Amino acid sequence: MSSYILTFCVLFIVNFTWCFRLENKDRDTREHKIKWPTEFYLKGEEIKMKDSTLEKPFEMWYSASLKRSRVDHGAEKRYYYAPTDENDGTMYLIHPVTIDHDLTTGLSCSEDVYDKRGALLLPRLGKLQHVGNKTIDDHVVEILRSSKTIKDMKMNIEALVYWQDGYHIPVRITIQQYTNSRGSLDSVTISNYYNFKSKVDPSDLDVENEEADCSNATAIEGRSNYWDLNYNRTRDLAFKRFQNYHNVLYDVGEYEMRKAIFQDNLDKIIEHNKKNLSYKMEINQFADKTEEELKYLSGTWMSRDDHVPLPFPYTEAEIDEMVQALPDDFDLRLEGVISPVKNQDNCGSCWAFCSAASIGGSLARRNGGRDLALSEQSLIDCAWAYNLMGCDGGAVDDAMQYVMQHGIPVESEYGPYMAINGYCNLKNMSKLYIITGYGQVTPRSPNALKLALYKYGPVAAGVHVTSNMKFYSNGIFYDVDCDNKLQNHCVTVVGYGVRDGDTYWIVKNSWGEGWGEGGYILLSATNNNCLLNDIAYYSVI
Repeated sequence: MSSYILTFCVLFIVNFTWCFRLENKDRDTREHKIKWPTEFYLKGEEIKMKDSTLEKPFEMWYSASLKRSRVDHGAEKRYYYAPTDENDGTMYLIHPVTIDHDLTTGLSCSEDVYDKRGALLLPRLGKLQHVGNKTIDDHVVEILRSSKTIKDMKMNIEALVYWQDGYHIPVRITIQQYTNSRGSLDSVTISNYYNFKSKVDPSDLDVENEEADCSNATAIEGRSNYWDLNYNRTRDLAFKRFQNYHNVLYDVGEYEMRKAIFQDNLDKIIEHNKKNLSYKMEINQFADKTEEELKYLSGTWMSRDDHVPLPFPYTEAEIDEMVQALPDDFDLRLEGVISPVKNQDNCGSCWAFCSAASIGGSLARRNGGRDLALSEQSLIDCAWAYNLMGCDGGAVDDAMQYVMQHGIPVESEYGPYMAINGYCNLKNMSKLYIITGYGQVTPRSPNALKLALYKYGPVAAGVHVTSNMKFYSNGIFYDVDCDNKLQNHCVTVVGYGVRDGDTYWIVKNSWGEGWGEGGYILLSATNNNCLLNDIAYYSVI
């Protein structure tokens, strides 16, 4: 019989093509189980493409014999000391901070308990099929692939590796998630690796060699790091679908714990949706996390008493009269002055996102509607001397004070958001946007907030995040669990509307477009729900 070759090529929106070739010629179709080296050094970058593109360069060191590992993302370093019979495991986090108003840079060291055997750093990929070879940088590289489908969800894995001294050495790992029925690519993670070394210098895994003093390291606070729910399938299947959709891989000992957390959240969501209240909840990226692990989402602090913002320039009587001339529905997104929804990722930087969004929207209105994507990363890197703590939280009025003094650049010049604490690069910028001041909306006055939105632009406001809010899907959110609580998260109010006689606020969040209504939540204005109208600031340009 004559030989044949059949090629399937799938072109994805991320500018690369996978071609699956089926042929009756000789081919090594053995299953391979990846065997990573027990000691190594690697450089590379991880590129995540979902709601937006996030690119993180890294360096990593690993030694099984020393029971230590380390990974650097730019200027942020993590050392992992695995637990021993004598000591608990420890993770040390080192990153730069600015220590004065002249933006002088120093280093901070904090620690957290680490209870795993050691951060392996390279992913567990399971069994893969050999589909071919190619030559990259003088190495004969094996192309290994696997494809898993659970109902409507599919995950493709491609690993490019070469064999050296009894181990697989990674070159590139690509993980794709997509939905069959929509034919849509939902997310792609590409990890490129290079500069492999089979031995590491033990000094590179010793935190005592760092310039930062970790002998008295402080504990890390607040960080640790789609489907229809009306189905009659097992909860185990729901967890499998969650894993595949969100590209989650667990260590063997972690799997059962994550499944239990997920299933508790799933039960809670299903029970809520049965009540047919004003909003729905759904499984999202937070479903396998505990409340303690999600503390980084609550990175906003109460405003400080020593800051005196500009008072709202109208009395209550004037406000009530002026609001009569305002439209019943108002949405700044329709003016084209609101930047796209972003994702703060695993970093307590909501204060930076709401501040940048408020300032950027006000500047855009002043400049005739030209959208400005300001740099949240610059605030994280440079504003430490203003009582702001980068990925560990901050207060909006402190951020406003900082921008009044030093300004904020656009993201395209400063560099992309990295979700880590980095070195301040503000002095190399060609253009910095300064605000002349900031005002506080009259507390607990819905009419004042409407007027501020209409006259000044988007407003940065604190809210109290409840457990239900983390799983918000759609509808008008009202949660009595917000009562008698404190603000712990910052959002950007971009408009208001009325539905069935009830006023709501249109609120932009920083948890990615996959959360809520495309990254937004409609928050009820009734009874100052979730404290949104307690402390809210607008920019004065």
